[in-house]
Amino acid sequence: MTWLEADTSRLKETGLYRISGGLSSIHKLKEAAEKDATTFVIPPSEDTHSVTGVLKLYLREMTDPLVPFDLYSSFIAAASSEEGKDEKIQTAVSTLPPGNKLIFDKLFYHLNKVTTHSLENKMDSKNLAVVFAPTILRPPNDDLETVFGDAVFSNELVSGLIERPDYFIPLTSDNEFPLHTDTQDPAPVPPTPLHDSPSKTLPHTHSMPSTIVPPSPSSSSKKSKSKSKLMISSKKLNYTTKEDNHNMEKEGKE
Repeated sequence: MTWLEADTSRLKETGLYRISGGLSSIHKLKEAAEKDATTFVIPPSEDTHSVTGVLKLYLREMTDPLVPFDLYSSFIAAASSEEGKDEKIQTAVSTLPPGNKLIFDKLFYHLNKVTTHSLENKMDSKNLAVVFAPTILRPPNDDLETVFGDAVFSNELVSGLIERPDYFIPLTSDNEFPLHTDTQDPAPVPPTPLHDSPSKTLPHTHSMPSTIVPPSPSSSSKKSKSKSKLMISSKKLNYTTKEDNHNMEKEGKE
């Protein structure tokens, strides 16, 4: 997660966490990390999807999921509550074992940052929930009926945690992860809007601008386009003149 956040371009990768990386690359990274986690460093040139694949594999291979089996029911009960849902989810999160809680907290603050670039990576909180919910929240018996029956609640729960980690996971001395809304790229200064040109409204995501206005072309670009049009017009004019001359010569011969 730290490697991804070190370079904004990695967070903007289309299909981040949804697209799978190369299997051999994922296993090589996993083996290197397991061999010596203290000195292991991910190369800067490594494929982004392979790195995200290692994290997904790690979560998937946990013997007891990030949300332990014995807490699965309480998380689903909180997510399916009709009253006091947010408070119940907050309580459920607070019951996680310390080791799980540390990873849980870091993961959701990280995924929150991923959504701030959803315009580029196409991964909003709902899309990320589809990827992570089945891995983080697994029923003890792997019963398919339970999995499908609870899918709506687990996806909604994970999506909400991604959107509002600062509410559901209050910061303490044990999890000092800053909310990542203050690290977004600065918004461009919008040009003067043209008449009858409505702005494009983006899908709502946490901490993202509600509208986007395409930047106006530079003066040099306009000059270049004007020059191109003149050249094209000139060519057309020359062609017409030659054709006329040819016809005139033909008529003279006749």
